[in-house]
Amino acid sequence: MSDPELSLDELRENLRRMQAFIDNSPTAAFMKDAAGRYVYCNSRMQSMFYTPVGGLEGKSDFEWLPEYLAKQMWTIDQAVLTSGETQESMQSIPAPDGGESHWLFFRFPFTSVTGEKFVGGVAADVTQLKEMQERLENLTLTDDLTGLNNRRGFLRLAEARLALSRRTGEKLLIIFEIGRAHV
Repeated sequence: MSDPELSLDELRENLRRMQAFIDNSPTAAFMKDAAGRYVYCNSRMQSMFYTPVGGLEGKSDFEWLPEYLAKQMWTIDQAVLTSGETQESMQSIPAPDGGESHWLFFRFPFTSVTGEKFVGGVAADVTQLKEMQERLENLTLTDDLTGLNNRRGFLRLAEARLALSRRTGEKLLIIFEIGRAHV
């Protein structure tokens, strides 16, 4: 086709490819209007989060998330709209089983051809990564054999107690006896 304009069939095919890509992505994808109502959610977003019957489109975070979390989301969305810049955030989302999952969100501003403002975003589930980081951190603070705090663990506890003592004015005495290994 020599005409620079795409035919209707080509536009439909591009849209179909893009929809297949987004729906099969391992990330949750969404778009909200300036009032915070969802105007788009991919199938991953609908299946990964505990969403209301009928889906999220037309609903705000306040209709399906705990209020504290909806307020956090609203604040970040408004910052994206105000600044016009992409923002990254880590959010902990309650799961239907009572636990929580951890998500890395990337939100970006988008303006339609009519001038309407939107916040788009993608979110990746990083729960396993966060759990592995916590286990690794715990391994650096405790002895593998006994499960007791190692030197680094004791120093971390001492620093926390010292900081608390400074804030409260409480007197504090810390005695460390680091023994030598006997062979």
